[in-house]
Amino acid sequence: MGEITLSLIQKYWEEYVITGFIGAIPTPIGTVLRNLIYPMVFKRFGKSAHIRVNARFVGVEVTEIGNNVRLLGQSNITSRGSQIFLKDRVSIDRGVEIRMGEDQQAHLEIGEDTYIGPYVVIIGPGTIKIGKDCLIAAHASLNSNNHIFAEQATPIRLQGITCRGIEIEDDCWLGTGVRVVDGVTIGKGCVVGAGAVVTRSLPPYSIAVGVPARVIGQRGQRSEHSHPKTAESDSFAEVWMEPVVESTPESVTESVMESMSDSKTQTAVQN
Repeated sequence: MGEITLSLIQKYWEEYVITGFIGAIPTPIGTVLRNLIYPMVFKRFGKSAHIRVNARFVGVEVTEIGNNVRLLGQSNITSRGSQIFLKDRVSIDRGVEIRMGEDQQAHLEIGEDTYIGPYVVIIGPGTIKIGKDCLIAAHASLNSNNHIFAEQATPIRLQGITCRGIEIEDDCWLGTGVRVVDGVTIGKGCVVGAGAVVTRSLPPYSIAVGVPARVIGQRGQRSEHSHPKTAESDSFAEVWMEPVVESTPESVTESVMESMSDSKTQTAVQN
């Protein structure tokens, strides 16, 4: 009992007192102090990492921070035992929520030069792997768990969960508010339009939009600068819009005369 209490006190001191106190000191002094002290408590803390004020950590003993990582304030990174790897030059914007569970076989990995936008939510307990050079826009969410709900007589919360994991391969762009569910792999180079819900795996270099997300094209078949929403709008236009015929002054005059003639005919019939 005494050993457990001592262990809890030690963990509380390292994570809540050290990272809590040092983490609340504003920059630039706070950044200097964090770079001096955090290497003593994190599993790994790389060179020139820039951790802004009020970025919170739980589970620093299983968290590795790479070189030149940027982490803005109001973000929370929590693990109860699963490994967390933030590779070199990862940038995490403000308000990001990362939560991993107790499973030591699971882990979260965010690859080199990847950007995680404001208020993105990344939740285990299944493994989540995000590749290199990815762009994850604001308010996106990745949830590597799913509730079992087969039994009608048992509350869903008591039926357990599945954790198949999520993988986003290199060079992917996920737009604002994209949702990625458990068991999905998003292939290399994919673009997913804002607000899409990805429920099935996507082949490499796909352009996908909608709820649920559906593939509408491949990168390389259209301009690299095309926004996925624009691509979606163009596809709908091809289906629903009739061809536009330019009107000449003569055709407009003829149309007006025909309309007047029809009006007189209708009046005569009524009388």
